[in-house]
Amino acid sequence: MKTDPYNPLPLLSALLLLLTSPPAWAEEPNPHYHRIDLTANASAEVANDTLVAVLYAQREHEQAARAAAEVNRLVTHAFAQARAANGIEAQSLDYSTTPKYTRGKDSDGSQRIAGWRVRQSIRLQSMDSQVLSRLIGHLQDGLAVERVAYILSPSKRHSLEEELITRAIAHFKRRAQLISRELEAGGYRLVHMGVERPGGTPPRPYPAVRAMALEAVPAPTLEAGSQTLTIHVTGTIELTY
Repeated sequence: MKTDPYNPLPLLSALLLLLTSPPAWAEEPNPHYHRIDLTANASAEVANDTLVAVLYAQREHEQAARAAAEVNRLVTHAFAQARAANGIEAQSLDYSTTPKYTRGKDSDGSQRIAGWRVRQSIRLQSMDSQVLSRLIGHLQDGLAVERVAYILSPSKRHSLEEELITRAIAHFKRRAQLISRELEAGGYRLVHMGVERPGGTPPRPYPAVRAMALEAVPAPTLEAGSQTLTIHVTGTIELTY
């Protein structure tokens, strides 16, 4: 039986078979069996070693320049006292100038500006809490305390986190070996691992103390306390047989 050279169906069928058939060199996808997800933690409670205080100067006046000049004087004086003390780091923070409006409104419905409020915050930090607490007491003759809290110094946190990572990974390996042994596997290999540092418990802030003009304020009594640092290690192992 002769084939019709003008009939395209045999050629199309052969081409379709070629396209849908996998090549000889193609490999079957490798299924991953015997994979197990694991987690391990390591925690430590550590004493806070750094005191941080945020104070602010705030003044109001009909003229913004007068209020700003008084705030600048107070902040400059605070920085000078901080530099004179040993081991205190000082940093300027927010500075704002906002208008104060009258209660009533003008004939056009707008409010008139009755004066200006100027505010500047500073941040003081020291590992010597006694020195800083005394300075806070001295500065409260013109500044108000926004918040005071103990934190962990970056150097101490970094050192402890490295120790916790080592402990958490050792815990992870012990769990992997236990699972491998209990499931009668020859061993295991690590597929992937992640290390998370969620951070410690937040420092406990102390209540703010209002400034008392021209009156010495005793240094606040503070307690450093401690916080808990935790390292989480997550990963997947594959058992080998």
